[in-house]
Amino acid sequence: MEHIGVEDDSSASSPNYYDYDYENTSTESPDSESFDLGNSRIEGSDYGEYHEYSGLLEPKDIQIRAGVNKLDDDNGIVYEVEKIIMHENYTTNPNVYYAADIALIRVAEDIIFNDRIQPVKLASSSSEDLLPVGAPVVVTGWGYTQACMEVTEETTNDLRMAKMIIYDFDKCQNDYLEELQKTYQTDVTESLGSGLDRGMICCIGHSHTCKGDSGGPVVDERGIQVGIVSFGFVGLPDVNTNVWFYSEWIASNSKITES
Repeated sequence: MEHIGVEDDSSASSPNYYDYDYENTSTESPDSESFDLGNSRIEGSDYGEYHEYSGLLEPKDIQIRAGVNKLDDDNGIVYEVEKIIMHENYTTNPNVYYAADIALIRVAEDIIFNDRIQPVKLASSSSEDLLPVGAPVVVTGWGYTQACMEVTEETTNDLRMAKMIIYDFDKCQNDYLEELQKTYQTDVTESLGSGLDRGMICCIGHSHTCKGDSGGPVVDERGIQVGIVSFGFVGLPDVNTNVWFYSEWIASNSKITES
């Protein structure tokens, strides 16, 4: 996550990110369930959301580590992965960047909750969970903090967070369309489409996500996870998978029932 004036959580002892007081939250990252890839656990099931730029992985290739917010902290609890359920429409639409960028992870055993490991509530298909433009959100991750789009050997040890707001989808779609047209120097709507779809939500702020933040949670001021970090271009809004849009898919592919 590339931050402008955002600090890490090197000495914080703050509440879990889904229980924070938004108005009084500073730049400290929370003590929360923190997986190696910065992903989020789904409430009431053995699943988590997952995406990694380097490509699709097999269950044997990854582990879930919970209960820490520093990558060098050996006190986390490690869970083996039993199954990865990728969305059937992932990247199948050539007109949309990272279409259906969502998957579920089933761990091999139940995750044990304690004061450092707690489930996060997900946005449901209720209209109440569809956030309006300007709604405040918090994004957390272990992404790059320096030259975001450059190939570097940077490593981020401490979980970081950034405050952002929901950006108008139509404007966001137009921003990306204009960028495509600049890149290809022609009208690309017929050949490439707009690049975005309604399964996405956009965010803007003084800070933005970067390489290594993908799969991380976007949480609103109620403590509900409304998004999953997906992608972004320099100078454009961050684009996240819309949990509200995929809530029924999540429920049908997991043990979760919408409330």
